[in-house]
Amino acid sequence: MFFRNLVRHPVLVICLLVIQRGFCVPLDKIHTRTSVEIQAQAVTDLIGRLLPERANEFDVKVEPGLPGEENGYFQIEKVSGNATVFVRGSTGVMAAWGFHYYLTQFCHCQVSWDTDQLNLPAVLPDVSVRITSLDKLRYYQNTCTVSYSFAWFQWPRWEREIDWMAMNGINLPLAFTGQEIIWQRVYLGLGLVQADLDEHFSGPAFFAWQRMGNFRGWGGPLSDNWHQATLALQHKILERMRAFGMIPVLPAFAGHVPRAMERVYPNTSYTYLTPWVTFEDQYCCPLFVQPTEPLFTEIGTRFIQEMIAEFGTDHVYNCDVFNEVPPTQSDPDFVSSVGASVYSAMATTDPDAIWLMQGWLFKSEAAYWTPELSKALLTSVPQGRMLVLDLQAEINPQYIRLESFYGQPFVFCLLHNFGGTLGLNGAIPTISDRVIDARNFPNSTMVGTGLTMEGINQNYIVYDKMLEMGWRNQAPDLNQWYDEYTVRRYGVDSSAIKSAWRILQTSVYNDTSGRSFHGQYLLTNRPALFKFPFIWYNSRDVILAWDSFIASALTEPMLSEAPNFRHDVIDVTRQSMSEIFSQLYGRLLVTYCGNNVTALGEVARHMIDLLQDLDNLLQTGPKFLLGKWISDAKSWGVTEGEILQYEWNARNQITLWGPRGEILDYATKQWAGVVADYYKPRWEVFIRELEITIEENRRFNSTAYQSMVFNAVEKPFTFSTKIYPVVETGDPIVTAAILYDKWRNIYQLDNDNPITDCVALEETKDDRGDEEKLPWPAFHSIQLDLDALRRRSFHIRSCEMSPVRSSKCLFTLMAFLALVSEGLGNLLDRIQTQTSRKIQSQTVADLISRLLPERAEEFDVKVEGGHAAEENGYFQITKTTENATVFIQGSTGVMAAWGFHYYLTQFCRSQVSWDADQLNLPAVLPEVSIRVNSLDKVRYYQNTCTFSYSFAWWKWPRWEREIDWMAMNGINLPLAFTGQEIIWRRVYLGFGLEEEDLDEHFSGPAFFAWQRMGNFRGWGGPLSDNWMNGTLVLQHRILERMRAFGMIPVLPAFAGHIPRAMESVYPNASYTHLTSWLNFEDKYCCPLFIEPTDPLFTEIGYRFMEEMTLEFGTDHVYNCDVFNEVRPTSPDPNFISSVGAAIFNVMSITDPDAIWLMQGWLFKHDAQYWTADLAKALLTSVPQGRMLVLDLQAELDPQYIRLESFYGQPFVFCLLHNFGGTLGLNGAIPTISKGVVDARNFPNSTMVGTGLTMEGIDQNYVVYDKMLEMGWRNQVPDLNQWFHEYTVRRYGVNNSAVMSAWGYLQRSVYNASHEITRNRYIVLTRRPNLVFKPPPPGWYTPHDVILAWDAFVLGVQTEPSLVNASNYRHDIVDLTRQALQEIFHLLYNKLLVVYIEKNITAIGEVGHNMIDLLQDLDDLLQTGPKFLLGKWIADARSWGTTEEEKLQYEWNARNQITLWGPRGEIRDYAAKQWAGVVTDYFKPRWELFIREMQTSLNEKRPFNKKAFELVVFATAEEPFTFSTKFYTDQPIGDPIVKATELYGKWKKIYERYIARVSSNIKKLRTFQRRPAIRRKQRKHQITRTSTTLPTSLPNLLVVDNTHAFSARCLRDVPTLDQSSSKKQTYSFDAVIHFQRNNRLVIMGTLLGHMLPGSFFILFAIWWLISISRRYYRSRLSRHGEDYRSSTMYTSSCLPRVPIEGFFKIVATSIGIIGETATGFENGHWTHWGNAQHISMFLFFGFTGVIDVLYFYKVDIPPNLDYASAFLAFGIEGFLFGNHLHGRSHMDVMVHMYLFYVIIACVICVALEARYRENVTVALARTYFTFLQGTWFYQIGFILYPPGGMAHWDQENHDQMMIITMIFSWHCAIVAVIMFFFVLIVGKMVKRGSTGNDFVRNDIQYQKVGANGLNSGESSRPIISNSSTMRQTFDETSEDEV
Repeated sequence: MFFRNLVRHPVLVICLLVIQRGFCVPLDKIHTRTSVEIQAQAVTDLIGRLLPERANEFDVKVEPGLPGEENGYFQIEKVSGNATVFVRGSTGVMAAWGFHYYLTQFCHCQVSWDTDQLNLPAVLPDVSVRITSLDKLRYYQNTCTVSYSFAWFQWPRWEREIDWMAMNGINLPLAFTGQEIIWQRVYLGLGLVQADLDEHFSGPAFFAWQRMGNFRGWGGPLSDNWHQATLALQHKILERMRAFGMIPVLPAFAGHVPRAMERVYPNTSYTYLTPWVTFEDQYCCPLFVQPTEPLFTEIGTRFIQEMIAEFGTDHVYNCDVFNEVPPTQSDPDFVSSVGASVYSAMATTDPDAIWLMQGWLFKSEAAYWTPELSKALLTSVPQGRMLVLDLQAEINPQYIRLESFYGQPFVFCLLHNFGGTLGLNGAIPTISDRVIDARNFPNSTMVGTGLTMEGINQNYIVYDKMLEMGWRNQAPDLNQWYDEYTVRRYGVDSSAIKSAWRILQTSVYNDTSGRSFHGQYLLTNRPALFKFPFIWYNSRDVILAWDSFIASALTEPMLSEAPNFRHDVIDVTRQSMSEIFSQLYGRLLVTYCGNNVTALGEVARHMIDLLQDLDNLLQTGPKFLLGKWISDAKSWGVTEGEILQYEWNARNQITLWGPRGEILDYATKQWAGVVADYYKPRWEVFIRELEITIEENRRFNSTAYQSMVFNAVEKPFTFSTKIYPVVETGDPIVTAAILYDKWRNIYQLDNDNPITDCVALEETKDDRGDEEKLPWPAFHSIQLDLDALRRRSFHIRSCEMSPVRSSKCLFTLMAFLALVSEGLGNLLDRIQTQTSRKIQSQTVADLISRLLPERAEEFDVKVEGGHAAEENGYFQITKTTENATVFIQGSTGVMAAWGFHYYLTQFCRSQVSWDADQLNLPAVLPEVSIRVNSLDKVRYYQNTCTFSYSFAWWKWPRWEREIDWMAMNGINLPLAFTGQEIIWRRVYLGFGLEEEDLDEHFSGPAFFAWQRMGNFRGWGGPLSDNWMNGTLVLQHRILERMRAFGMIPVLPAFAGHIPRAMESVYPNASYTHLTSWLNFEDKYCCPLFIEPTDPLFTEIGYRFMEEMTLEFGTDHVYNCDVFNEVRPTSPDPNFISSVGAAIFNVMSITDPDAIWLMQGWLFKHDAQYWTADLAKALLTSVPQGRMLVLDLQAELDPQYIRLESFYGQPFVFCLLHNFGGTLGLNGAIPTISKGVVDARNFPNSTMVGTGLTMEGIDQNYVVYDKMLEMGWRNQVPDLNQWFHEYTVRRYGVNNSAVMSAWGYLQRSVYNASHEITRNRYIVLTRRPNLVFKPPPPGWYTPHDVILAWDAFVLGVQTEPSLVNASNYRHDIVDLTRQALQEIFHLLYNKLLVVYIEKNITAIGEVGHNMIDLLQDLDDLLQTGPKFLLGKWIADARSWGTTEEEKLQYEWNARNQITLWGPRGEIRDYAAKQWAGVVTDYFKPRWELFIREMQTSLNEKRPFNKKAFELVVFATAEEPFTFSTKFYTDQPIGDPIVKATELYGKWKKIYERYIARVSSNIKKLRTFQRRPAIRRKQRKHQITRTSTTLPTSLPNLLVVDNTHAFSARCLRDVPTLDQSSSKKQTYSFDAVIHFQRNNRLVIMGTLLGHMLPGSFFILFAIWWLISISRRYYRSRLSRHGEDYRSSTMYTSSCLPRVPIEGFFKIVATSIGIIGETATGFENGHWTHWGNAQHISMFLFFGFTGVIDVLYFYKVDIPPNLDYASAFLAFGIEGFLFGNHLHGRSHMDVMVHMYLFYVIIACVICVALEARYRENVTVALARTYFTFLQGTWFYQIGFILYPPGGMAHWDQENHDQMMIITMIFSWHCAIVAVIMFFFVLIVGKMVKRGSTGNDFVRNDIQYQKVGANGLNSGESSRPIISNSSTMRQTFDETSEDEV
């Protein structure tokens, strides 16, 4: 009973166990229990088996290591005079590893999977070495290795493998054999019967995946003989492993159980796991016991107990949960409970248990296993109790993403191989580096290395390299390592063979692509047209290596006898023949393209001949025999039935891999027997089918071929019992040489030469009708680069067109040839979901639970196929009186969800919308019986722009809600564009670009849509790794959920736009620069466009498609928008056709079922360019039915009529309606229904669906609700009735007042017949202007909106229940917003009238009302959750992980909805009437506008539009984008209360102004038609204008808008206070100047430059006079003392006061205080330029302090006065030298001149300190200081001219030349001034001097001679006390001015 209760709480069990055992890391306690004697003997026996004749030369002993050797050690000693090699180790494994180390590193031998090279020297070499293992563990095996390689091992082969493990230091091997008999005992003990287990256990070749829960039963059942034999084998395996001191890893329970458990334990909670790689229900979806169930722990505990009783334990257990099958829930608690339960089952039985888990799930399902979910699983087990295998760490390590697995120890593993396939490949250079990086990773928990390949017996060199990393901690020199490896491998030191390996080293073994290589070569794949597996190397290198191998074999006899060399000759020859086969395949395509059946037959003969020769070659090697694999499998059988079953298992795994080829050719083997009897027949059938298509003049039918080859070749091979040799026949060297001689010359090293000529095709091939003619152009020749083909491209070097069809392009041919397998039928009928009906049903049931958690049990959902006539889909709803359940049935999950929503809306009068939900269902659900058919195949959703305007910042919760909404509205074709940037990054980096190139290319998240369509580049970027990885994970979740509903997600494709850096990396390709989009400057505009005829176009597109489908899978529909709002570079129809064909060619070669989905906006947006001829050229460049066109704005301007149903291409009738996601009640509802019905009934209509393609959501839901119904409506409903029903659904009440309100809206804003949805008509959100474009006439009367407002406000008074109606609360905000918008427009018209009347007082009154309205509007919007800027910004910032990212994303979010570009290129296009935007963006603009109107009238001048726009940009618009002001993301206040309050206030104002509307409009029209006024406005120049601006203008720093987000010092523009008269008049010219990059800067003043200039001039004059007086006085002195300089001079008035020093301190303090006081804005430090000035003043103040200290004779080191002056001038120069970033040319130039002068001061101070007796140096210092001061003044007058002085043109070359001249004048004038000063001072000194004048009162002058003091020798002044520290100031104490 206690146990039953305990197992219900696995986490408690774990806690109790941990408390009992302590929290120490258990890895330190896991060690072998085997005695050292047994371990030593096991190693001795190993040596005896390996070296029977020399085993006596080795002495083995196992001894503990020293402190610090906890990871293990081995020691080898061999000295001269003693023949014995002493091997010591801490365990048997370490001793065996030491023995192997000696063999490889000193004897140059090798023991490998392939064969051994054991040519030991006669006298073993001396050695003395002790090696410590760098890690605790060396792990071995993948759970898949047990099936792909070890499936049929018996004891002799296991003994060999365990020996090899020990010699390579493996101490933690997997030991999975024989577990099925343990499971059988457990399940039978739980009440199951044998038949249940027969249905559950798979066959031996498929154990790995049944054990991991991927499937069940495939290849089974298992016999008792199997169970008993594997039980005995496991005992021998464990005994030997433990004898070596290894820790065998045993299995544990992961939750997967036989389905029969559901019958035996019906009250337990189970789930069915999701299907794995499309296995059908008979084999897929094992039962999974919920971890919280007691049965989970009971099963797991019983299994562990039974296994330990049978095998014992070493306390490490492997359990892989959710391998390639994600959990059914995304709840961290659920995931944590699974982990805790799994470990609880282990720990309950074995308290020392450690759970070893393969970390493959984190890599293969990275989208699901987010850090949050991963952490939940990893931390569900006590730290140190889980050991994670980072399974593919050499390529894709997970420890980085998951922070060292959140503290759990991990093993760095090399995966490398998939399926045990053969093929030379590896990423050897990265292995060492990656291991070392993992060890050194911050807080690394790495405890070992491991090999986790899926199959062995291939590429031994890769694993040899990895195994050495157990004792290496630095990367070796690879050239040297390869040379040593060849000697070890062959026992021969051959330069030729070393050369061969060097070639392989830099090619096949230098894979830097970062991709998993699955060994899928063309030869081994099922044949198909245009299929080229990926390679990363040049096949030419393989052929060159083959040359060297064959040459070595024929010239070096010792090599030809080496077993490993004989093996490698086969392997390299095999690889070379595979490369030649691929080249032949390319030639086959060329002959097929040309319909040349004769040439095709010739190439085909070569291909089949090569396959037979390859089979003959493989027969010569023991490791390349199918016979051995089959013989080993059959050896396990006792009965004939068993023998046949095991042979079938063995054959199926390496071919079909599943009943229908579910994992076809995944584990393909290039073995003798497989090549001849499996690959060759498939190619024969394929080639014969190609010949028949040419002979019968028809297209290749790939579907029929695939069925044929499956039934004729593939399936029969798996059931065949043909016997194959089990030993090799023939000599590999001889055979390889013969084949080399035969095939070497077939390979063309120069792939640029033509391969063959294609025969020109005729216009038709038979007498079929025109509609069946092949639309293939004739052509003369094609040249192919086959290596490029295999790098996922189709290189076409030239295309010489036949004159018969010269108007066509070869790319059209290529597009059609790629499709010959499918014909020209409409593939839309074949594109369907691959998700099982069970999953779809469950997904809809989960949706209902999320939406109606308390009533979900009242709905029963089932997905079932429909009738033949219901190919578009159906849903059926049934609810009877007798049953409380509503039964919903649909043909797909989407249709079932649509049916559920139909029931809610049409019968329960509910609504689920973007705004809010109304789900007041009746207590008893209404009865119904209805079956509804969809009228169209497709219901499409999203515009490519929607991803930026609405979805930009969404995370999974919001996406989940939206996908649910899609499903409920029947959307089955949604766009899925998230996460594509990381795919592009991989592609471009693979092409040789650098990260910096991509930073320049990728835009910011808010602008993705337009960068993706090629409109611009880089704006708002770059992108961080965090963004890339986050969106990648999100896209996986999005796609998973969409597909679970049965949707077909639309993925992106390549349109030709590429980073500009490609031009430098691939200079020989053909490019064009696209035209500029909407005046974006060159930095951001005009992306590079690769010409479609260039091979690089296809190569890029192919790589992207391949990388994307590998990452995300595919549903075969791809969106590509070419020339979106950008015209092609050529109007030639041939060019247009070539572009279309090239784009589709890329898709179809990668995915033969591809459908191109294209937005048809280009045809509408630029209809003048896209004439019928050009449109037809693009549309018909793709086979009919393979392009799906979105008629993007069909509700108002359909293109299908003009373009004749898009010339046969299917199209979707789309509702665009909204641009930029702007708010405003509007719509063309009457035209929607009629437009859809008309399109369906259009003659020869190709319409296949309806769609929503709005640019932004969350507005005007009524419009979209109407459109969505047209999926099942085929007639126009009565709109009055429809609006009535809509209102009831929306609010859940039937209220006459609300009905009346909607009636007014129906006849007004929702009754448009023009394109009215752009923001251009909303005056409130536009930059203020005197003229706005009026809305279309006859659209609606604003008074209707006010009447609707009346009724809406009345509604809540008559229906109190509306107070709590979420949709009503939303709509009252929206309608009040619209009403205030209309009133604002009315006020604006009035403002213009009073401006025309020049009534300044009235302008103030109207303006006050307008600003007051804006503030009220902001307060209103604050009450609605859908109207908050704070939510938009918070969502954006949530994506950032660093402060820099958060700032970048916030800036992206702000810029998009305001300026939309660096200079407002699309300003206000996406304007949002949101709380925060209104008050801090719209309102400040209108304040400035109203003030400028008043000022212009006061100054009796026209309104200066240009000046106003410059100021509003600088003070309101750009500062808003860079602001970081916080806005709440939660509503504040009650919307109904606020709306009612505003209604009472503004309805009165409306009534006051509306009476004078007609007279106002008349005046406005008169004003707007006066051209003289407008001309006068244009002529009035900004340079003579001033206006009244707010007192406190923000100081805008120059900011790099792309990257420098740290410079955000912008604050809010002050509001207009009508009651305040405090204003200040600024000249526009005084505060505005353009920078070169066209960004405005307002900083600095004239006074700010005059202040330091004055200081420098004053000091220069002071120094000039003082230096001159001292100089002349020294000359006139009778003592003959020398002149000597100093840094400070005193005055005779105050001889005992350091007046200069004090003045320096006071002056700089004034500067510092002034700069500090003006550096703050609104309490925040904003002006960083002031900080630079403060720094300058501070250092000059420091010189004053030093001067004062010297004067008062403080004991400080000498010469600090000059040092401080040097430092002060130096710092000044440094600050100004770095003060110029982002400035105009003129600004930079004047400051650079200042910089030069400062540097001259620095030099002079340094020279003066050295030559203090030289007066010239002192005067030079004074000169440059003087020049500084005058130039400071000049800079101020240039940059900030006072009063009415004209502004300098900052970019005018002539004016800059004038400045250069002015600077030279300054130099001359200062020199002249100084000259006259010196003369004047000299005369004054001479005139007033006597001999006694120069006797110093405080200094004793003496003569200093060589031998001491001597008055008769040359003299100089010194201080009597010899204190040089005080000398300077004592000498100058009497100087005066």
